[in-house]
Amino acid sequence: MKKRDFWTAVIGVSIIYIGLCFWIYFRIESQLSRSVSLVEKEQKCPRAYSPRHAHFSGNTVAVRQISTTWPTCQAKLTAEQHGVDIQMESEWSSIKVAYPKFILTVSGWVPDLQVPSYTAKGGDRPLHVIVVPHSHQDPGWLSTFSQYYNSYTKETLDSAVEQLMKQPTWKFIWAEMIFLARWWETASQEKKEKFLKLVADGRLEIVTAGWVMSDEANVHYEAMLDQLIEGHQWLKSNIGVEAKTGWSIDQFGYSPTMPYLMKNSGIENLVIQRVHYSVKKHLAAGRNLEFHWRQAWASGVESDLFCHVMPFLSYSIMYSCGPEPHVCCKFDFDRTKCLRGKKPIEPDDVSDTNVEQLSWELWEQLQKKAHLYKSNVLLVPHGDDFRYSSPSEWNKQLTNLEKMFTFMNSKTDFHIKIEFGTLSDYFSALEKDKPHFTHESPFPSLSGDFFPYTDRSDQYWSGYFTSRPLYKHITRVLQAKIRLLDIWYTLCYVRAVRRHKTAVVTFLRERFSVLVSTRRANGHFQHHDAITGTSSSAVTKDYAQILLNAMEQADAMIGAVTTILMTDGPLEEGAITSHIKPNEEWKHFDEPPMRNAFEVNEKRTVIISNPLTTRRREVVRVTTLSPDVTVTDADLGIVLHQINPVLTSDFNIDLNRFEVAFLVDLPPLSVKKYFLQPSKDAERSQARVSAFNTNLAEDFKKSRFRVSTGQQPRVLELDNGYYRVSFSPCTGFLEHVHRKVDDWMYEVQLKMMTYDTGSWFKDKSGAYTFQPNGPATELDIEYPEMIMVDGPVMSAVYTSVPGILHSATLYKVEGSAVAGLHLENLVNLNSDRWDNKELVMRLDSSIYNREHSICTDLNGFQMHRKQYQSKLTMQGNFHPLSTAAYIEDSLGSRLTLLTAETHGVANLEPGWLEVVLDRRLMQGDWRGLNEGVKNNMPTPSHFVLMLEKSRTKLDAGPPVPACFPSATSHLLSQSLLHPLSVGVVNTGGDALGTRYLSQLSLVRQPLPPALGLVNLRTLRVNDTVAVTSLLIVHQAGLDCDVTETLEDEQTIQESPSVKLFEDVNVVSAFETNLNGLKIKKKLTSYEMNVPPMELKTFKLSLG
Repeated sequence: MKKRDFWTAVIGVSIIYIGLCFWIYFRIESQLSRSVSLVEKEQKCPRAYSPRHAHFSGNTVAVRQISTTWPTCQAKLTAEQHGVDIQMESEWSSIKVAYPKFILTVSGWVPDLQVPSYTAKGGDRPLHVIVVPHSHQDPGWLSTFSQYYNSYTKETLDSAVEQLMKQPTWKFIWAEMIFLARWWETASQEKKEKFLKLVADGRLEIVTAGWVMSDEANVHYEAMLDQLIEGHQWLKSNIGVEAKTGWSIDQFGYSPTMPYLMKNSGIENLVIQRVHYSVKKHLAAGRNLEFHWRQAWASGVESDLFCHVMPFLSYSIMYSCGPEPHVCCKFDFDRTKCLRGKKPIEPDDVSDTNVEQLSWELWEQLQKKAHLYKSNVLLVPHGDDFRYSSPSEWNKQLTNLEKMFTFMNSKTDFHIKIEFGTLSDYFSALEKDKPHFTHESPFPSLSGDFFPYTDRSDQYWSGYFTSRPLYKHITRVLQAKIRLLDIWYTLCYVRAVRRHKTAVVTFLRERFSVLVSTRRANGHFQHHDAITGTSSSAVTKDYAQILLNAMEQADAMIGAVTTILMTDGPLEEGAITSHIKPNEEWKHFDEPPMRNAFEVNEKRTVIISNPLTTRRREVVRVTTLSPDVTVTDADLGIVLHQINPVLTSDFNIDLNRFEVAFLVDLPPLSVKKYFLQPSKDAERSQARVSAFNTNLAEDFKKSRFRVSTGQQPRVLELDNGYYRVSFSPCTGFLEHVHRKVDDWMYEVQLKMMTYDTGSWFKDKSGAYTFQPNGPATELDIEYPEMIMVDGPVMSAVYTSVPGILHSATLYKVEGSAVAGLHLENLVNLNSDRWDNKELVMRLDSSIYNREHSICTDLNGFQMHRKQYQSKLTMQGNFHPLSTAAYIEDSLGSRLTLLTAETHGVANLEPGWLEVVLDRRLMQGDWRGLNEGVKNNMPTPSHFVLMLEKSRTKLDAGPPVPACFPSATSHLLSQSLLHPLSVGVVNTGGDALGTRYLSQLSLVRQPLPPALGLVNLRTLRVNDTVAVTSLLIVHQAGLDCDVTETLEDEQTIQESPSVKLFEDVNVVSAFETNLNGLKIKKKLTSYEMNVPPMELKTFKLSLG
């Protein structure tokens, strides 16, 4: 060894040694500091008691056991028989995750899926290449829907019609019905006829045909299905065809829920794109980028949908023909230049002098791409965002490509057949090619999801699970209102027709377009750049205004339809106008929904609607301008109630507003009347109020409540007979939960934490990605302001810390509502103290899930078990949470968290369950948005915490990929998603209130608890004799090993009838696919036979 090499090696080793010493020192110092910090905190905030604290006394509610013979209980048994070739959650153990850390190229990300060698296809049969021109159209991202339509979309569709009519070999696909419907409104008759001919000839294919290309992480399945039906119904009514292929190329990860909905809506094949780069490499290594996608809860092939995964980074032209983007870029003939590193490569038009060279370059890329698939048929999309938006681009792109196709097809040494086509052309050709290879290498079956997505390194796209959470909350509120309106409208219209109420029929028919517009507005927001929170701030404001307008329309229509339903006798035209004011309204796009405050100086009528087909015993909370209020039912009997203080934004007691909380009991799918009345004896109903750690004692004396501000207790406790929960006055949050029904004690510490992002050598989080620079840090909270409210109806603890108003509430009711601790937050991160921070609510529990797995839902339709994967880093272990998640230990204890809106969720350590509440980010994350998420607004979130017990212990064997909620958590989740609709009659005096019926039941008998009414959706109202509607139902799969129920015994119908609505005649009934377009069979017995986990649609003619 040379002397210089020796000393170079010594210096190198020394540097490494010194660096390692520093790393160890700072690591140990960090751990010691953390330990000291924990000790200091324990000294400042001693725990109230340990998990082995002496058991409590007091009343305990009675529980019953569910019948494990329910059909829905078979779901778990079926899932245990699940078998596939590739189970994604199990596959992670063999997936290698590696990617270049530093990428500094002008052209973008370094391509990860390389094909260093290949075997050319075309020996026994030519390689058949289908090139599919397309244009991806976002209905709102950097520009608004209208701006995009006027700038690109109209010209794209105009040009498509004209160019395809001129060139018989060219083809095109289109996906977004929201744009097509807008174009169809103003297109000339000549253009419409040409468009119809192109579709009929198979040269212009409509793919997926949803109202939008829906996101698949944040969207609830009801909204996902609703926008799919809206698009499919529009397509059939106006174009006369049905979509047969799915095209999902820009969602940021994929859920198996959408393939289920597609398969059951007539779609036969699917193409997807944005899948984790390591998953693509893993699948490509086995030539498994095409597979039969199976539901994790299914044991058979009935739910399978054939799926094609695009192999490279993007759906753009430079990433579509093969693995080398600097080559594929040459075949984008409308770009000014393409790059190889920093070297520009000018694209040339195809000519006689270069056609052979370009053709061989393309041939090599096609062969390399074909090497990743089993067949001799290759799909090559050709397009990008808003491409083909001018006649000149059409000519540049397709004329040049066609010259190459002609040359390659004419030369036998290419052994290729290359042509323009549609997705259906590709899948048809693939079907014909199957006999050549499937006997040796069949397509595998696969189950699971593709979350979270990442396109480079550890920059996981798990941030958008939470970005701009206010509108994620708003769309759920609107979704519930539209569903209620759909059902109420249908039943109201049919009953009016049967009773010959001409004025009502006319009124409703004239407003059917309003109902449709609210559906489409919410459907629009399910787009993958809307609900995700990944649009520009200006476009987000436009989306918010669309939602706000739809909310106002829905509120007005619900009030009017409820007025018609609840008014006995004939109605004059003027009386049809709603006199019902919603209890809660959304009035400003940058504020959360707020409760209205009502004057009660005379009797006021409260109208409450139950949109579910199960009995509801819950607490309704109404704000009044006086505390001197009592509550009665329609027979003027006193209803149990309590008067609570209303807290102001600065955590004082509002002197002018008061909350009336009262118990209600509503039959399934019903409307009921209650009264608020002035009372001189209301003081007895006032809640007991205690305040701690506050400087507002003098202000409290001005209120109508007797506020205790005495000595600081060691612990605060709430009790409702089912739970007794304790809170630390020092932290302000939950510490322990005692399940009184079986005397189990759990430690459940609620902590507010923040993640910081980025560092000098790492990128930072943005709207799409979550890139923390280390573990979360607990907020420095010590003896915050707290108020405790206690009464006969409910008990609550309110805690105020900077930026967060938190409450925990127990309701003292009969039924399932007693089994949940309601956790609500009002978060406002709109200040620089929150810059580049992400706020999470962590539950640190004594439930030690030793397998380190979490069960979390996908779209509210199904639940999957997700194992912690250290190779994915912290941010790669966050998952979308739509409705429910739980962890469980080996003894059968389960911590369940239900949510009213979508969030990101993780189980980073055994016993932990944390959800992201909001994010404030000062920069973009290099994914095209180029701006941060800085327009934070006051944002509500609502959770229900449950501690449950299973009668069986977890097996030590491999876990089943599908998991299921308990019966009680399912009912509570449905109540969260579809809350009681509350309105107060706002006419003077009681003149109109007395005209309302005391109660109206709209179903003959309740449906089984697991069989939910998803919707009753009117399709058209032109016929005054009968109304055509889609009855959509879902049989939830439940975990019947959690046997506890708090509901009364019910007669469980094995096969309920579609004739379930009161005063409604079912003229005819057909089972159809989910979108209502294809009839499967006519119902002769009118029974709904719905297997567990399945959705079914019945097309009813009602009269």
